[in-house]
Amino acid sequence: MSRVVSSGLLRTIGLTVASLAVVAAAPAADQKGIEYARPNGHPLLLDLHVPDGAGPFPAAILVHGGGFDGGSRATNMAPTFQPLADAGFVWFSIDYRMAPEFRFPEAREDLDTAIRWVKANARAYKVDVSKIVLSGESAGGFLVNYAATHETPQTKVAAVVDLYGPTDYEKVARQRQAYPARFNMTSINGHQKTGGGIWFFGVDDYDEPGFAKLRGISPVHAVHAGMPPFLEIHGTRDDQVPYEQSTLMCDAMHKVGAVCDIITIEAGGHGMGSWKDADQQHYKAGMIAWLRKTLELPSMQQTAPPATPTPAAPQPGRGGGFARPEPLDFNDHDGWTSIFDGRTLTGWDGNPEVWSVENGVITAVSTTERRIGSTHLIWRGGQPDDFELKLEMKLEGDIHSGIAYRSDVDPARAAAGGGRGAPLGVPANPKWTLYGPGLDYDYDRTMSGNVEERGTDRREIAWRGAIVQTAPGKRPRVVGSIGEGEALKALLKADDWNQIHIIARGHQLTHIINGQTMVVLIDDDPAYFRAKGWIGLQIEQFGTGRVNFRNIWIKAVRS
Repeated sequence: MSRVVSSGLLRTIGLTVASLAVVAAAPAADQKGIEYARPNGHPLLLDLHVPDGAGPFPAAILVHGGGFDGGSRATNMAPTFQPLADAGFVWFSIDYRMAPEFRFPEAREDLDTAIRWVKANARAYKVDVSKIVLSGESAGGFLVNYAATHETPQTKVAAVVDLYGPTDYEKVARQRQAYPARFNMTSINGHQKTGGGIWFFGVDDYDEPGFAKLRGISPVHAVHAGMPPFLEIHGTRDDQVPYEQSTLMCDAMHKVGAVCDIITIEAGGHGMGSWKDADQQHYKAGMIAWLRKTLELPSMQQTAPPATPTPAAPQPGRGGGFARPEPLDFNDHDGWTSIFDGRTLTGWDGNPEVWSVENGVITAVSTTERRIGSTHLIWRGGQPDDFELKLEMKLEGDIHSGIAYRSDVDPARAAAGGGRGAPLGVPANPKWTLYGPGLDYDYDRTMSGNVEERGTDRREIAWRGAIVQTAPGKRPRVVGSIGEGEALKALLKADDWNQIHIIARGHQLTHIINGQTMVVLIDDDPAYFRAKGWIGLQIEQFGTGRVNFRNIWIKAVRS
């Protein structure tokens, strides 16, 4: 087993960006302070580790964070040094030019230079140039994300490991402006004083010109087919770069057929140094397992579980020693039936004053001037018992919504209860009001994903993160856990499209959102259990805004 050890500062090697001269002498196992470039007389240094043996070995280029105005090649990525060394990797931890003296173009150029330098010196350092990985944390994560989405033949790498790096800087900036209490603004504003953070990109303020600059450099907008596989590692309580930055990147990559997986650090903050709990250390073994699979390296005698995948298209020929099912492809419709044609409400029944189709989307709008009473758009294609339903939904504003299934219309009850929350511009109508189980979804995501039961005293019967079982004459009981409710909430997108997958099989109801199981209900109470019923899309009378649904498919319908 290789071991990382310290060594004295070595004499720097006079290399320029232009020359990238090859190092002739074979280095020792560990070296510090190697100069890999000197742009305009500014020395750029790296530390490195080379395993024992003949090689060639896979290699990782490590890029530290620190808000683009701080951080160190010696410390920020240090938690990954030993796992990489133990796994037989060469690693290079690099400097790059930072604020206040420099800006983004120089840092980007430095990482590209480092990649070319490693390739030029591959023989000297026993590097397999076909198995070079970029890995960075925070600001360094952004740099590796950018490099891999803007690669050239000279800078292309085999894989990327991004630890909590921004992928959509525009969205981060807008969220910081709108919801500063959610962020560690003391740290964020501290970088502003020295030209770090978003100011590293020439942004002057949180305004539209600034947002446009940030959109232009955001890696999420540069994903493309053929880019290297990504592994995102991110904590669910990150107060500087939200966890959803990783899910956004994976979603964008999956749409172009690229590979992207996520290792989630439950309750993890911003920075590996804050991940101190025993159940937050799995990322190290998970990262190595993912790299072995992705780079098709020989398996170790002991391997850790693979990274938690987000939905991705199947990748033929990428098995590599893991016996696990392929991740669900949300866009795989083999055996499914489309129940929305994208143009009309054919097959659907709802209040025409409420529901319409705009740009391929079923939509309903409630405003302060014209509030909509709670109502459903009902699919009249049958009352399925066992089925799977997939669709995408998006809420805009502070509106409440949901998806009913195995539900009934009860005109008498609806008439008695209709009108709550009046005055309403469009009152609820009994013929379009469903009662029964469904998926709850609201604008602030507090109850989103829950199993809601309208019309009974059970109401929010199963909450996000729980496996709940019912029994005759007893209160519902939590019999297992899927995850922490707040951590799962972080996977739900505000003001954006969410992928909904509902599975109703016998007495078991499962809600999956964005590839993550949110709740499971095993309903064994015959007084409440419903074996079949109508499916309906809902807008509730609480709040104002717009509900949107599209891409609606159903499978295994038995009416």
